[in-house]
Amino acid sequence: QPQKKKIIARHKGYHGVTAVAASCSGLPGLHNHFGAAGSQNLPLPGFIHVTCPHMYRWANPGEEEEAFAARLAAELEDTIIKEGPETVAAVIAEPLMGAGGVMPPPRGYFQKVRELTRKHNVLLISDEVVCGFGRLGTSFGCAAYDFEPDLMTMAKAITSSYSPMGAVAVASHVADALAAGSDGSVFGHGYTFGAHPVSCAVALECLKIYHEDKIAENVAARAPELLSGLRDLAASSPIAGEVRGRGLIAAMELVANRETREPFPATMGVGAFFCDRARHHGVIVRAVGDSMACSPPLTINAAEIAELLQGYRVALQETERMVRDRGVEIGEGGALFTNSLQFD
Repeated sequence: QPQKKKIIARHKGYHGVTAVAASCSGLPGLHNHFGAAGSQNLPLPGFIHVTCPHMYRWANPGEEEEAFAARLAAELEDTIIKEGPETVAAVIAEPLMGAGGVMPPPRGYFQKVRELTRKHNVLLISDEVVCGFGRLGTSFGCAAYDFEPDLMTMAKAITSSYSPMGAVAVASHVADALAAGSDGSVFGHGYTFGAHPVSCAVALECLKIYHEDKIAENVAARAPELLSGLRDLAASSPIAGEVRGRGLIAAMELVANRETREPFPATMGVGAFFCDRARHHGVIVRAVGDSMACSPPLTINAAEIAELLQGYRVALQETERMVRDRGVEIGEGGALFTNSLQFD
């Protein structure tokens, strides 16, 4: 089926920065000004993006979790039909979206996506670079959200990032199709450092340690402490709009008004300020806009979780004080947003 070449991805998704990987990614910063001055050459033709499955920013007012998932599934199917199922090769998705802002999907989302991709003979690629090898408390993100992909991409934690390595796992029907279509020739998509023995040795030892030290079990034990702790300290702050995450990856989104979800002006640099203050108090935080993301070590213990939460607490108080000192009117209404899947 040589005509099946199009890839469907999601807005705010991140899959890398090569020309093709950036085309899969749904972040405008990776597309803007790529090419000649005044032009935008990314995404490349054949890469289509659908709605980001983040309830807080993309759901309609009053839309429930399952209704949001159903609407996104309908949009995906409409997109496949519009493009022509005979031209769509795959849908690529992170189980939990990482670099775009730590965004878990709504309940039932991936089951609907999996059903539609099978219906239209479209492959489903699970990008496990962030979620794989225990980050969500399971072996892979697709296990956490209970869906079976046709391909998985992985890196980072396969060696705990001590040595560079990436890998792709494919289902037997994909491997069989590749073999049948190769006419007996060598698979022509290798890399200079592919299967490097040092990285392979590090990966094997790393996977052994994950198993022997029960790393995924530690993540599952620590996750409620992290997520519930962040939610508890954010509940009393008028500038904390949402706490979200799963396993040992989480984010707190800061807003000027909880009730309307109005963001702070980008020129204020609220996220950067919080990030700086958290680091001052011993906690490494990544500011994705005004979403304060953390991804602590998979070996973290309860005492260290408490230390992390204290850093967030003080940084949040200092950020709120900075915002008030600059004369910004903070909305006092509304409550911290949450949805059920985030804390399962």
